[in-house]
Amino acid sequence: MWTRALAAYDGDLHAEHRARLRTTLQACKTNCDLVAADISNDLPTFTLHDSSHTDELWLLADTIAGEQYNLTPTEALVFGAAILFHDLAMTQTAFPEDLTEYLPALRWRDLIYQHFMQEIGRKPTQNEIQSPPNSVAIRAKQDFLRSDHAQQSEQLPMRQFGTSEDPIYLLPDRELREQYGELIGKIAASHWWSEKKLAKEFDFLVGQPSGYPRSWIVDPLKIACLLRVADISHIDATRAPSFLHRIRKIDGDSAIHWTFQENIRSPILENDRLTYTATRRFRIDEAESWWLCVETLRNIDETLRAVDNLLADKQKDRFAAKSVAFADDIRMLSKQIPTDGWYPIDARIKVNDVISLVKRLGGQELYGNNPKVALRELVTNSADAIRARQICDPSADDINLRVRVELKRSGGKVTLVVDDNGVGMTLEVLTDSLLDFGRSYWSTNSARNDLPGLLSSGFCPTGRYGIGFFSVFMLGKKVSVISRRFDTGYADTHVLEFTDGLDARPLARKATANEVLGIGGTRISVELDDLAANVFALYDSQKLADECARLFPTLDIQLQVGTPEEGFIVSVRPNDWETLSPSGLRDRLARDPARLESLLFSESNLSNLYDGEKIVGRLSLLVRHGDIADVEAADVTYMDTGSVITVGGASSNTSIRGAVGVLLGEPMRAARDTATPIVSDEELARWASDQASLVYALKPSIAEQLRCSAWLASVGGNPGPLVVAQSRIGAMTVEGIEYWASSQDEIIILQDASLFLSSRDLGISVDEAMSMLNHNVLVADCGSPVVFAARRPHNGLVGHPRQHLSRTLDHICQGAIARGWQCSERKIYSLSRAQSKISDEYSRMRRKASTRDDDPHHPLRRVVGLLPSGDEWYLNADIYRKSDALNESN
Repeated sequence: MWTRALAAYDGDLHAEHRARLRTTLQACKTNCDLVAADISNDLPTFTLHDSSHTDELWLLADTIAGEQYNLTPTEALVFGAAILFHDLAMTQTAFPEDLTEYLPALRWRDLIYQHFMQEIGRKPTQNEIQSPPNSVAIRAKQDFLRSDHAQQSEQLPMRQFGTSEDPIYLLPDRELREQYGELIGKIAASHWWSEKKLAKEFDFLVGQPSGYPRSWIVDPLKIACLLRVADISHIDATRAPSFLHRIRKIDGDSAIHWTFQENIRSPILENDRLTYTATRRFRIDEAESWWLCVETLRNIDETLRAVDNLLADKQKDRFAAKSVAFADDIRMLSKQIPTDGWYPIDARIKVNDVISLVKRLGGQELYGNNPKVALRELVTNSADAIRARQICDPSADDINLRVRVELKRSGGKVTLVVDDNGVGMTLEVLTDSLLDFGRSYWSTNSARNDLPGLLSSGFCPTGRYGIGFFSVFMLGKKVSVISRRFDTGYADTHVLEFTDGLDARPLARKATANEVLGIGGTRISVELDDLAANVFALYDSQKLADECARLFPTLDIQLQVGTPEEGFIVSVRPNDWETLSPSGLRDRLARDPARLESLLFSESNLSNLYDGEKIVGRLSLLVRHGDIADVEAADVTYMDTGSVITVGGASSNTSIRGAVGVLLGEPMRAARDTATPIVSDEELARWASDQASLVYALKPSIAEQLRCSAWLASVGGNPGPLVVAQSRIGAMTVEGIEYWASSQDEIIILQDASLFLSSRDLGISVDEAMSMLNHNVLVADCGSPVVFAARRPHNGLVGHPRQHLSRTLDHICQGAIARGWQCSERKIYSLSRAQSKISDEYSRMRRKASTRDDDPHHPLRRVVGLLPSGDEWYLNADIYRKSDALNESN
């Protein structure tokens, strides 16, 4: 093609014009090759993008287009120059200044944030974003060069290098540069575009320059298509020389690319298919490279087919290569590109029934049969959109940003509407990212490009999994989504309609005049089915506002409930949970405040937990009235006490048992039903220690003090003035145990459960049993209460990994004994662990031998007192001797 279009030949009537085009292209190549040589310096792990790559594209274009395919001389100039420019911006040399100065500040901050997270594994501080580690800055620059080089390539044909007094250009001929420079840049940039965009942007012809033959026109679409297929098809060893692979010591993901390309020959054209072959077999350790090769060939095949369809539709000359041989036939492809010692079986994970999967994992199978969960998900997504707008929209402070929830009743039907004036969605996001099950828009490159600065602002969306929207189909099948990006015009409001849930394709259309959103945002409406309608039918505006406040107790966005006709009630004000009165917070959280009030008299004990200066919780330990603690409310920690861990402002199913209040948390599952508090262990322990004094001031019963002490100790708190154990002489605090232990040479710690069971067997009360104990026996709780627990839809009550954060009461008693004896606490703890190990091993042997549970020969069997009969009373317990504790040897 190059020869037919640009080479000199005898008798050429247009030799002068042809020579000018040829000379200009050759001069441009000389200049561009110098710049391209720097690409390997900036991107050393990438396959070659220098002159060897651009030269090869002419040969591939010949192969793909076919022997008889012709370019006009001006088309050859445009195509050749586009080849030279298309990857040229993959080096900093192609930019007018240092990348950190060239890039918009928000875009640079986002890149630094992203690569800091990847490399360091945590969120960077604002100072670290401003002055990042060198390795992070290098990765960020490399990422920008890779992702944005095409856009910058568009500017290079017209870009002036040097000084304004002595300018130089990569494309030196001024007349040809002015005639074709912008077109060359646009075609160069288009090598990453979709075929749809190529057709839209290049649906025109360019006439010849003045004085040139009339037939020397340029067809931009033909040139752009040829560049695209030639570039994507270049995956052979000329792109990844083996010698260079070794001396650069390329490893990691880049090595997978190099390994497959260095073993692939240049393709040949057979009939209408490109055929690729390998120079050798791929070993077992190269299997990943082999599969990457297959995926790449399928990509090439898809592009060739799409381009062929495009050229046919536009009635233009089609290329000879229309597909890749055996791209979809692994068996035949493995003969062309063979393996060594392993079988290339296409065992990819397949999802044949995507709709069924979405229905299940986006609905009841994940969230349970609770329509309110769908409301929670919709409001959560709206809150994310509001937070994003607060960051990205300079005028956001002048707008009353809010989420609204509305119930419309008409003709026996109930429609739930969730409306926000947040960041909104473009048509592309509405019809692509929103429907991309399992991938959140916030995690895509589209979000980073659409909303620069959002990532580096520390924005952490509550919706992270791309499944929350699909919960709407738990409510009904007729769903409407209206959305408009905040920075676009009224005409950019679009509607996505579902008429039969996920069983029918949704319809996308322009919004009508009465659907247009005035200042951007999103409105989701769903006509409720019978089950959901029954759940919401009982709510008037006030009851719905109360329910929304319970669902979103710590929301940082204004939440309104009502109708345009009746007005809207503010259900939650931004972060108002931080300043609500204790009774106001209790009433917001508890489903039965009246019952809770009958059990609780520690409302004034509600206090804050902090992360630095930020409030991350308000909590009070539940303290119960005297006899209620033993009878009516013995199991009160398993009722709804009005305590919850929230995620993104919304209640999870994880409660804080035995307490009243709220903690901010992070989700542990995609359903966000299980959450873990973000408060540090140290801060939780500080709060617990403060609570001990507040609880003591309420003068609770001994039984209630023991329960509170166990709770506070389990989260690291110091029980302080509260009792932690009992003996025949009465209840003891930590300080009391220290004083008492100083006069004892031997102390036995007996589990309170053992004392309770034994007294029951003896037919006596616990108090009577306590009076029968020896003077050196201490009775303590050896277990830890459930503090954090979640109720999942299908699993019932489940435990929480952040459990038993610190100590049990017997552990606290051991520490007090050590201080009383003035010995190492570590020594006492080691004696305890040794006895536990002996007990566990003996129990294992006993189970294996099938002996009785009340084996009288148990190694931890101790005399703990005297029975009324005068006989010695034996129970299993731990024994601590002062002589052992003071002996430093094991």
